[in-house]
Amino acid sequence: MRLFFAVWPDNAARAALAQHAIGPWPHGTRPIRDDALHLTLAFLGDVDEAVLPALEALGARLGQRCVPTRMRLTKFGHWNNGIVWAAPERTPKALTGLVAELRQGLAELGVESDTRRYKPHITLARRASHLPPLAPGAIVYPLDHLALVASEAGPTGQVAYRTLARWPLSGRKKRARSKPEAPPLG
Repeated sequence: MRLFFAVWPDNAARAALAQHAIGPWPHGTRPIRDDALHLTLAFLGDVDEAVLPALEALGARLGQRCVPTRMRLTKFGHWNNGIVWAAPERTPKALTGLVAELRQGLAELGVESDTRRYKPHITLARRASHLPPLAPGAIVYPLDHLALVASEAGPTGQVAYRTLARWPLSGRKKRARSKPEAPPLG
């Protein structure tokens, strides 16, 4: 079973991402279906189903500990492998923390995941020869949950995603400790 942890966009972000290309896509481009747009947190690859309960427990624990936030997608680009992507100018600290805790939890479970520096992005299209004309402006992408997702090949070979479990991010920001007031003079 091919699995990954992800954050799905809300309806507003999904619509904005799907309509961000204002010109025609280059010939042969395969835009990502609206319902398949997502932010990958960790790709696990093929995982034995026996590990699912431990992955679900990890997701639940992270949901309780990690803080919801949002990111502003302001960068759009095209890689040499034909992928058109959207990314934030700056990665929110809460997202960096979530990914670090997720990777640590996966390592403790003996589940392999990517160890390269995390570069958040949303894939908008594949097989593009270049970047199409795009609408100006930022897209706000809420990071308010995480999901464990199965990637399954359909009968036509097209990949379909199935959410196995989803957890809201309900942690609270740590408050800075206030300094005790100095006693009055006199």
